[in-house]
Amino acid sequence: MDGKPDIGVIGMPALNEVFLGVPGQGATLNGEPIRTSTQTRLDQSILFVNEGDKIHRDYPVLFGRLMQSGQTRRFTYDCYPHALLAAGYVDAVIDYDLQPYDYLPVQAVVAAAGGIMTDWDGKALDLNSDGRVISAATSELHAEMLDLVRG
Repeated sequence: MDGKPDIGVIGMPALNEVFLGVPGQGATLNGEPIRTSTQTRLDQSILFVNEGDKIHRDYPVLFGRLMQSGQTRRFTYDCYPHALLAAGYVDAVIDYDLQPYDYLPVQAVVAAAGGIMTDWDGKALDLNSDGRVISAATSELHAEMLDLVRG
């Protein structure tokens, strides 16, 4: 046991969608294989900002940078944007104020689909992470997101 989930599931009953990820074995949506996008540039990305109101309240300077980033930005909540990233529809997600039960299952799906999900410092997520997370489709895009957060 290494402290990482062996499987992740994101269930969206209202949409009849189940995302399943097993790191090292791939990810699926309703049994069909999914993969993150190949987007490497933040200025061309679809960026979803989860908990934008809280980020605006607690990190107003970062919020301002987020509003100038990506080709397309959307405000969202909860796990679905990370699922959309795993399926290749979204390129990057920034999230805030999460608990381990929020991010660990999602991280398994994102990783299994080929993406990267860490905290805002680029550290691997675990039970003691502070609930600030970034998901990105590629390592290049993840690095740009980390640079954006760091200012």
